[in-house]
Amino acid sequence: MMNIYLHKNDIDIWNMHLTYYQQNKNSASNIYKIFTKNWWVRRLEAHEYFYFVSRKFNKNFYTSFDYLFTLVVNKFFIKRNAN
Repeated sequence: MMNIYLHKNDIDIWNMHLTYYQQNKNSASNIYKIFTKNWWVRRLEAHEYFYFVSRKFNKNFYTSFDYLFTLVVNKFFIKRNAN
């Protein structure tokens, strides 16, 4: 797993785990069960955040199959609330 650390207009990439998830029914991430509506929305938000960070630091953002598939699922199958 690759993690990104931002510091003073620089991006450092660490190949280590920074977040640990608890595997119990009371954990905060329990509402994001795999392949549910919330899971797909959260996944797209992660891609959009990475795109935002890439643009902010003038880095290349490569469109992956994962991003495109997540985008299609969100656009056609998930109805997001308009803000």
